[in-house]
Amino acid sequence: MAEEAGEDNFFLFGLSAPQVSDSRGWYSPRWHKDNEPEFRAALDLISSDYFSRYEYGVFALIHDALLAHGDDYMHLADLKSGLEADQGLCELYADGDEWARNAIPRQF
Repeated sequence: MAEEAGEDNFFLFGLSAPQVSDSRGWYSPRWHKDNEPEFRAALDLISSDYFSRYEYGVFALIHDALLAHGDDYMHLADLKSGLEADQGLCELYADGDEWARNAIPRQF
């Protein structure tokens, strides 16, 4: 996708396949909760029913999948770079002219 769209029009984030493979033996999702305050705050909100006031416990499965069951897809490892990519995307979108230059295909 990046090749087709152009590297400057693509917001790549997350671990590469080799990075995921190389970290399988030592990856600990709890490390992110214990050492990254933003993640801890997000996980605490999820488990506090903040987003599910009328359906208590509905997000418990997500919390458990991330922390109790090992975060198989390494979501927490990708979260920081995902947030950084989102910030870059938001900054680009805020500049309407630059957004249009990047969003409209150049073939026309």
